Amino acid sequence: MHQFKELIDLNLVTANPFSELESYLDPIRTPIADHSVNPFEWWAIRKTQFPNVAKLARKYLSIPGSSVSSERLFSDAGNQITAKCTRLDSKLAGKMMFLKRNSNAIHIF
Repeated sequence: MHQFKELIDLNLVTANPFSELESYLDPIRTPIADHSVNPFEWWAIRKTQFPNVAKLARKYLSIPGSSVSSERLFSDAGNQITAKCTRLDSKLAGKMMFLKRNSNAIHIF
């Protein structure tokens, strides 16, 4: 009888997001899916078991693989980091890119 209760406890849907996340991260309760499994299908099956985590998964799995803003950033980096600037420190280059991308918001240029 005790084993049956454990099986029931494993399948309970909890409203508490923290215990839901703890249950999701427990490898005994949630075995790791095979790489061939479609993540959208996996979450569709488990959305009642992990409603809060499933909502986050749908949100973040839907983010496009590339974006125009990242392409612009690489373009800007190519314009700033040239053969003449080979001694440019990576931290300084990052700061320069940040200022360039946000100069309209900080109104210093």
